[in-house]
Amino acid sequence: ATWPSCDGAGGSVAACGGGDVVVRASAGRAALTLARHGRTFAVEWWCPLQRPCTVDVLPSAAATVASEGQAPQQDGDVRVHVRSQGAVEQRRFVSGGVAVDVLHEHVKQAQCFAVADAVPDAWAYPLLLALSELLRVHLHDKNSVATDGDSDIDATEYFLGERIAATALAVRRLLHDGRLVDAG
Repeated sequence: ATWPSCDGAGGSVAACGGGDVVVRASAGRAALTLARHGRTFAVEWWCPLQRPCTVDVLPSAAATVASEGQAPQQDGDVRVHVRSQGAVEQRRFVSGGVAVDVLHEHVKQAQCFAVADAVPDAWAYPLLLALSELLRVHLHDKNSVATDGDSDIDATEYFLGERIAATALAVRRLLHDGRLVDAG
């Protein structure tokens, strides 16, 4: 999955109305939701089923409609259009006057984890983004409430800071080992 950059480009990082933070990969293929208390997170992603794809060959008129709004094609030019509709991903290959649709079924997977546990490699970076956003929201909310001058770090800030540090270390290790790639 391609996750948003730290500045939010390439996907989305957002605090929801209930206080949860959601990090979405580009194209909606995966998401991580950090609970507002910051102690648990849920992940979901589309996983391809282990069964053959179906293929539809479209007549030349359908191929023209399929590439409508696109620049004219040169002979041998192949265009790929990817569209996801629920559990079915469609890849349309258009070349010349012929279009071929390849359909592959997916199932949505979901899991829940405790933030204090070791984070699975695939979720380390989006968890880091979510923890950072939750801390930012927490500090903003704390500063917007009138205080009596008490600026001590509260338990939530301490916990989030500790988990951010541990998760950032995990991300650095993954980058160093080549198990996570920085696309930016």
